[in-house]
Amino acid sequence: MKAFGGIDVLVNNAAFQVHSADFADLTEKHFDTTLKTNLYGYFHMAQEAVPHMKPGSAIVNTGSVTGIEGSKELIDYSMTKGGIHAFTRALSLIGRASASTRWRRARYGRRSTRRRRRPETSRNSAPGRP
Repeated sequence: MKAFGGIDVLVNNAAFQVHSADFADLTEKHFDTTLKTNLYGYFHMAQEAVPHMKPGSAIVNTGSVTGIEGSKELIDYSMTKGGIHAFTRALSLIGRASASTRWRRARYGRRSTRRRRRPETSRNSAPGRP
């Protein structure tokens, strides 16, 4: 902290997931590991970083579409990723640092940027070029 004077960006990007074909197969140990990895880590990192952040700093928490849509084989993981989305929104209310969630559609291997798609052609582009 002395060398840099604070923290400008914190990126939380840790996760644990194991598919469970049946809900009954989800053990308490497995559930505990998922929660402690996916939620506790983000909480502890943010709690340590926030006092060293100035306005304009950022916290980026990686999430997953699974936290929004759910998955019958990843019930515990789905719960933690939904928790990360809520945690990020709550952190943004603190006002010291902005917080955002970066997520990707893991099953499709694409990132969701939540941006509008560019039209295929525009008035200012060459024919056939976007």
